[in-house]
Amino acid sequence: MIHFLSVVFISIVVSFACAGSVREPQAVKEPIQSQLNMVLGFAGDLHEALFQRNSLKTEEAVDRLIDVVSKLEIQLSAMKMEISHLMQVMKSLRVDLKALKRASADSSEQSLRSVFGNVVQIARNYKLTQYRLFFCAKDQSVWLQRDRVAHNPFNPETFRNCGSAIR
Repeated sequence: MIHFLSVVFISIVVSFACAGSVREPQAVKEPIQSQLNMVLGFAGDLHEALFQRNSLKTEEAVDRLIDVVSKLEIQLSAMKMEISHLMQVMKSLRVDLKALKRASADSSEQSLRSVFGNVVQIARNYKLTQYRLFFCAKDQSVWLQRDRVAHNPFNPETFRNCGSAIR
């Protein structure tokens, strides 16, 4: 019973932390919407590559994410959009992706957690293509993926299917 309550509590905390607040997702206009959907798509590719432990595909997904996030930051700045939250998330995501690219396999987990935390914020706060969001109470990880069955990208050997859908 205590384990169940702690899982419920953690899920609620993660839900509020990821969303910033409980509210309806904001609509964004084109071409920003398409580019944000590309970010989610490449994050889905990153998830799959990590889960499969495919370092080449992981590196490619990180490179694609860095590229689209950098272009999106420039576009948002040029448009002087009033989405300051999105600008902050994009900057943080770019910094985390570059740190992930530089990190060794042993030191990359914190950057990876930050990357997926930022991607989950985007998915929850803006009206975009629907991806599934998961939380694993065993390793306190949150991520985005395409499949219905949880595939923990942080610890696939230990917690392969740990994760509950949070959206």
